[in-house]
Amino acid sequence: MSDFNEDLIMEINLLRTNPKKYAKTISKYMNYFKGKLLCLPESNAGIQTEEGVEAFKEAVDFLNKQPKIEPLKPSKGLCRIAEDFIAIYQKPDSGDLANKDMEEIINKYGSFAGSFSRAMDFGGETPEMAIINLVVSDGDASRGQRESLLSTEIKKIGVANGKHDTYRHCSAIITCTEFENTFDKDDNGLLTEVKQTNIKKNESIKEDFRSNKELKENNYDKKNEVKDKKHDKDNKNQSDGKEELPPGVASINKTEKVI
Repeated sequence: MSDFNEDLIMEINLLRTNPKKYAKTISKYMNYFKGKLLCLPESNAGIQTEEGVEAFKEAVDFLNKQPKIEPLKPSKGLCRIAEDFIAIYQKPDSGDLANKDMEEIINKYGSFAGSFSRAMDFGGETPEMAIINLVVSDGDASRGQRESLLSTEIKKIGVANGKHDTYRHCSAIITCTEFENTFDKDDNGLLTEVKQTNIKKNESIKEDFRSNKELKENNYDKKNEVKDKKHDKDNKNQSDGKEELPPGVASINKTEKVI
């Protein structure tokens, strides 16, 4: 995941877990308005808004009353879906195409349960500006994108960003209650194919180790058995009248002398 995307998720979770602090962040942008034109210090061009500073004031008031809610957990499957939507919206006449292909895109990577939503920002050059755009939802009386980011029903999130011919930047944010990947089971606490392969290798190594250990033990037993037989034979030879060995000498062959 790119730094931009990681920061995008961080911004959303900051919005959810500390809305009053985020309200202060948005309030700073209210100083940059000239009429309905938002003139950011780091930008050479102003951003034309529909509602002007009033939309930002409304967002600040809303967040100051918004309770803290749980952060969202990243999902690889939802990130893949977000990437596909970025690719679609980078094409001409993308809106109808994105709505048409939504179910197909979701099914390509898995299945969701509960609530599912998609939020798109166009023009936000930084993660912070992208989320502020969605929270303010300038020109949208329903503030639907803000509502989707602050929903208590959603638990998982996936994001992506890319270049846009008209707005220069675009970001896609996909959220849902639960998502089950079909290409990678890590999100669900299950094993990926790579992990399963590694475990199989480890089990094979362990089995080889056990086999080698058993083989060594068998060889050891056989050696002891040979020694025991030799010892019995030597004892038998001694009992048949052979020369008795001096104390401390275990055995002696015919050509050896004890000094």
